[in-house]
Amino acid sequence: MRYSKARPRPGVYAVRSGKKALSLITGHTFISAKNEYVRKFINRLQKGNLHELKSHAGQYSFDRYLQFPYTVNMHGAPVEVIKECISGYVEAIHKKNKKKPRTYHDWCLYNFGKGYAKHFMFPYANKVWTVNPKRMTVDWIGKRIILPSLEQILEGALHKSDKLMNYITTFEYPVKDGMSSMISGLTKRTNKINYNKKVTNIDIKNKKITFQDGTSSYYEKVISTIALPDMLKIIPDAPSSVREAAKRLIHNSLLYVNIGVDRPNISKFQWIYFDGDEPFNRIHFPSNLSRHNAPKGASAINIEIAYSRFRPLHKERALDQTMKKLKSTGILKPSDKILFQNNIEQKYAYVIFDKYRQASVNIIRNFLWKHDIKTSGRFGEWDYLWMDQSIMSGKRAAEAVQEKR
Repeated sequence: MRYSKARPRPGVYAVRSGKKALSLITGHTFISAKNEYVRKFINRLQKGNLHELKSHAGQYSFDRYLQFPYTVNMHGAPVEVIKECISGYVEAIHKKNKKKPRTYHDWCLYNFGKGYAKHFMFPYANKVWTVNPKRMTVDWIGKRIILPSLEQILEGALHKSDKLMNYITTFEYPVKDGMSSMISGLTKRTNKINYNKKVTNIDIKNKKITFQDGTSSYYEKVISTIALPDMLKIIPDAPSSVREAAKRLIHNSLLYVNIGVDRPNISKFQWIYFDGDEPFNRIHFPSNLSRHNAPKGASAINIEIAYSRFRPLHKERALDQTMKKLKSTGILKPSDKILFQNNIEQKYAYVIFDKYRQASVNIIRNFLWKHDIKTSGRFGEWDYLWMDQSIMSGKRAAEAVQEKR
């Protein structure tokens, strides 16, 4: 088996800056796997390089910091907001003859009521997904949003709670080298990776792959993690029905802004959600995950700015506003010295779930598998996969290819 990768090095977004020894890990990435196979797989790659952490996430709303999830941590929010959220929740749970929600908009109202939806859920959804929640389906939610009881809501509103009720309460993270250690662990286990091999054409009739450098290779079976819309662009013989299905798939993108600051312990949180007029929707502090993610006396900040064709990115304006908002929200101080700064654009960040997604994905993946191309990963399956689910996706793809021989 041979592996071909378009980029010149292993990994894409899990990288570090050697110049300043700052973590530049992009994305909400850590290890929280319950599956036995995944745990063994990761432990083989990490070889004792993991430590366990309790999650500590924040929420910035109404010009103040709250504990996340806000549903059970409203203590400190404006009193009128708390009253509206609780009364709306009570009304929602006691409403009779409720129809099962089909959109994310209706799901929020169905489970949390008008207050939570208005003040927290809708603003953040519009910000990160870049589309109206009315357009989104509910098949991505799963365990990602906890459903608290009224008692838990009241307790979190009356006083500050130390209870961990996030969708993830504990997780593991590499002590050294951040999530790039996952990539290096993988690459050490094989010497068959061919870099700078961007696929430009797949001839499904003759089972021939052509690369950007002019070379080509015949294949028997292929496992691909290329995003489905891009995959169809390099298969000239794909029928129009499959191409139309690909056009119906929608997603958002992320601009990551990485900053190194000459001040330690810049935040008590590991990550923070923002639902206001800030250009960013989430900020991570990799140096709070491992002391090796920044030099002594410094902090690493990773900022996410969501955009899409529905809400295009105005990069320079977003970067300028980001620096201003980092200061107005208290993350940066006037005396802070910026040690390092860069930005990375990720074209495919999150799949947006709408009513066309599942049928379109089935059409595309069935067509590709008919021609011995098995797609895998978040954008190969076109699904909201976490790390453990992505690993299992690769395992399933490998097993399917083996069985089809």
